[in-house]
Amino acid sequence: MNVSLIPELEKLVNEKVQSGEYGSRDEVFHAALRLLKERDQAEDHHDFTKRAPVLLAEAERKRKEFTVLAEEWARATRHLSLVQKKIIHPAYFRIVGMGEAAVPLLLEALRDRPAHWFAVLQAIANVDPSPPEANPSAAREAWLEWGRSQGLIKSKNGERGR
Repeated sequence: MNVSLIPELEKLVNEKVQSGEYGSRDEVFHAALRLLKERDQAEDHHDFTKRAPVLLAEAERKRKEFTVLAEEWARATRHLSLVQKKIIHPAYFRIVGMGEAAVPLLLEALRDRPAHWFAVLQAIANVDPSPPEANPSAAREAWLEWGRSQGLIKSKNGERGR
């Protein structure tokens, strides 16, 4: 394969080889392509549709743990009016620690028993589908629509996905 580079990139490749950081031009290209692949995979990380079946199965395995933590959190924070105080409860942090497998469970909880699950969803999913000015009801609907579009929660007609 022949690759044509602009002078600036040609200089960069030569500097990397001359510095001894890489043994050859091919090594520089391989490293660059690996980084490109990693970047693309990181961008795909926000697209849960490809991983939904695995996450749903993992969620089922963690359902009991999630339910215990969610009930503990609800019980311990029901008297609190400030969201900032609710989301610093240890059970909430443990749900964050469950990782992506908790997302379908959080969406179900948000659908069935609305509570302030927005911060934990944002922390785990690394997205926020609700507009900044959204009230809790609008934020809930935005999250549920996002969950349906990702195949992580059943739609109103009982089907997953779009």
